[in-house]
Amino acid sequence: MAHPIIAIALVLVITLPLIFFTGKSSLNYDNSVELSDSLPSKQGLNTVQQHFSKGTAEPSTIYIQSKHKVNNEKSMMEIDRITRQLKKNKEIKTVASVTQPSGEPVNQLYLNNQLGTLNSKMQQANTGLSQIQAGANGGSFNADQLKAIGTSAQSIGNHLKTIQGVSGASTAPGQTSGQAVIAQMQQQATAMGSPMSPQQLQIVASGLQNVSSQVQMQQASAMSGLQNELTGIASDTQNIGNNAQAMGQQLQGIQSQLTQANAGLNKINQGMQQSNEYLTGLQDSAAAANTFYIPNQVLKSKTFKQSLNNYVSSNDKITNITVVLKDNPSNAKSMNLVKNVQNQVKQSLKGTSLNDATVAIGGETATMSDTHDIASQDFFRTAVIMLVGILIALMFVTRSILQPLYIEGTLILTYFTSLTLTRLFSETFLGQSMLTWNTPFFTFIMLIALGVDYSIFLMMRYRETTDGSPAERIVSSANYIGVVVLSAAVILGGTFAALIPSGILTLIQVAIGVIIGLIILVIILPILLPAAIRLTYQPISFKRNKN
Repeated sequence: MAHPIIAIALVLVITLPLIFFTGKSSLNYDNSVELSDSLPSKQGLNTVQQHFSKGTAEPSTIYIQSKHKVNNEKSMMEIDRITRQLKKNKEIKTVASVTQPSGEPVNQLYLNNQLGTLNSKMQQANTGLSQIQAGANGGSFNADQLKAIGTSAQSIGNHLKTIQGVSGASTAPGQTSGQAVIAQMQQQATAMGSPMSPQQLQIVASGLQNVSSQVQMQQASAMSGLQNELTGIASDTQNIGNNAQAMGQQLQGIQSQLTQANAGLNKINQGMQQSNEYLTGLQDSAAAANTFYIPNQVLKSKTFKQSLNNYVSSNDKITNITVVLKDNPSNAKSMNLVKNVQNQVKQSLKGTSLNDATVAIGGETATMSDTHDIASQDFFRTAVIMLVGILIALMFVTRSILQPLYIEGTLILTYFTSLTLTRLFSETFLGQSMLTWNTPFFTFIMLIALGVDYSIFLMMRYRETTDGSPAERIVSSANYIGVVVLSAAVILGGTFAALIPSGILTLIQVAIGVIIGLIILVIILPILLPAAIRLTYQPISFKRNKN
C-alpha cells in the first residue's frame, strides 16, 4: 500500500463523525414498538396516548411498606404530604393515594376546612350567647312591686283587726230600743185617753227585756263567730304580706345573680370572639392549608374504607401511590424521573413515623429503567469479556501483539459505524428514530464474531505467505481471501435479510445492522489492516530520493 496514512485518515474521516453521532443517540426501551399498529392492543395504546397523557396507559406505582400499620392519623398525614410533594413535579400529571383517591385533595380532611367549620359553629354559639345576654339584660324583675303588694296586704290585715276591735267594744242595742218602745206605747195610749198603768208598763218592760236578752244572746253568738272569721282573715292576709315580702327579697337576690351571670356571659362572649379571630387567622395560614388531619371516626367510616381497600394492603402495612407521567413513560427522561421519585420519597420519609418503611416503585417505566441498568451492565461486561478473550486468542493465532489490536480496532470501528447507519435507515424507512435497547447487543455479538472469523482467515493466509515484505504479504493475502470473505458476507447478509419481513422491530434492526456491518467490514478490513501493518513493519521515509 503506497499511502497507508492517507488510507487510514480517509477511513477515520468518514467513520468518526458517525461514531460521535451514535454516542449522542439513545435507545428505545418501549416494548410496544415491537407490535404492529394494526393490532388492537397497539391501537388502544395509541388512542390513549393521543387523547390523554402518554403516561395514562402505563402509570407507575410507588409502594411504601412499613413495619407497623399505616391506617392511623400520623401515617396518613405523611402519605398525604408525600402525595402533595410529588404533585409539585412538573413532569408528573396526576398522583393518587389513599388520602387523595381521585387524584384531587379532599378538602374536608384538611385543617383549614375543619377550622372553617369550627369557626362557623363558634360564631353561631357566640350569637346565641349574645342573645342570652340581651335577654338577661332586658328581663330583670321589679321587686318593688312585690314589696308594695306585701305592704298592701299588711294594711288590709290591720284594717280587719280594727273592725274586729270596734265590734267587740259596742254596747247591746236591745235595752235602749226596749225603753224607746215602752215610751212610744205610753204616748199612744195617753193619746187615746187610756194611759197604761205602772203594772202594765212593768209587764211590757219585762216582756221586752226577755226579748232583748234573747236577741243580745244571739247577737253575741254571731259576733263571736264573726270575730273568729275576721281574726283568721287578718292572720292569712298578714301571712300573704310576709310571703310577698320574702319573695321580693328572693327576686332581688335572683336579679343580683342574673347581673353576675350577665357579666360572666360578657366575658365568655369576648373570649369566644378572640378565639374566632385566632381560628380565622389560623384557617387562612399556609400551615392549615397544607396540614392533613383525618379524625378517627372518618378513618373508620364506610366511606373511607373503600379508599383503604384500594390503596392499603390487607395487613394494613403497605400502601401504594399511583403516579401518571406527562411524557412517554418509555423514554430515558421518564426512567430517570422514576428513579428520582423513588429517592425523593425515601428522603422525605426520614425522621417521620414511616422512617423504617421500605420504598419500591413498580410499573412499566420502572421495569424499563431496571432493564436499562441491567442491559447496560451486561452489555459492558459481555463486550469486555469478548474483546479480551478474542484479543488473547488472536495473539496466539497471529503470534503478535499489535496485529490483534489492529483487528479489534477495525471491528469496533465497523460496529459503531454500522449502528449509526442502522439508526438512520430505521428513522428514514421504518419511522423509528431510536434503536431498540437490545439491538446494539445482538449486533455487537454478530459483527465481532463474524469480523474475527474473517480476520483470522486473513492473518492465517498472511502467515502462510513468505515471499515479499510484510506489506506485500498482507496485500497478497487480502487479494487471495477476498472472494471467500465477500461470498460469505453475501450469504450471511442474505440470511439476516430473511429477518426483515418478521415485523418485529428488534429483529429488523439487528438484521439491518449486521448487513451494513458486513458491507463496511468487507470495505475497510482490506484497507486498514494492510495500512497498519505497512506502518508497523515498514516505516515511511520522508527523505527525497536522489533519482
